[in-house]
Amino acid sequence: MPQEIKIIFRECLSQSCGFRFPDLVLNTVNHPSCPKCGNQTNLVHERALSKQRYPPRRKYPNAKNIVCVFDNIRSVYNVGSMFRTMQGFGIKEAFLCGISPCPKHKGFSKTSIGAEKDILWHSMGNAFRTCQSLKEQGYALVTLETSASAIPIMEYQPEYSNRKIALIVGNEIAGVDPSIVDLSDRVLFIPISGKNNSLNVTVAFGIGLYTCLSVKEHP
Repeated sequence: MPQEIKIIFRECLSQSCGFRFPDLVLNTVNHPSCPKCGNQTNLVHERALSKQRYPPRRKYPNAKNIVCVFDNIRSVYNVGSMFRTMQGFGIKEAFLCGISPCPKHKGFSKTSIGAEKDILWHSMGNAFRTCQSLKEQGYALVTLETSASAIPIMEYQPEYSNRKIALIVGNEIAGVDPSIVDLSDRVLFIPISGKNNSLNVTVAFGIGLYTCLSVKEHP
């Protein structure tokens, strides 16, 4: 039988250090050295790593009607992370446009954690034409971008779950192609109050995707 995987939390015995950290091991190991100061550590907490620590799965009725469009996302790690978010919400299809890296990239799985195995993806050269095609197929184009036409994301109320939505996010610096913004049915921005002008695209994407999934059932 396979050994039980445990998560062990350890703490450095040096009072001047006191570094505390999780140590993922099989069964037990002899007291490892502190990764910060090198002194001996002590076991302070231990638990089995099991699926029981996670809450029950939830199904989003509208997930089958949502696709994602990545318009020239530069970082393979950002795309991989967004694939993991898609898988977590049950989204099954993505369009990787322009320079957006695809799952064939050697660094993709570092942040996707294998999510690409559950997602149908298409590598497309032109995001604008892709969005035109999706709109002709009946998708409402919902773009995350700061523009004159954008509304706060909390004011967006998706229609009933039979409406198809294409969620569009753009390049980390340039944003979404202005022609796509003009083509969009809704443009949403996420209000922030800090010094930075925007959120990381993966964070914004997760907020946008959850918003699109928060639709009402048929009355």
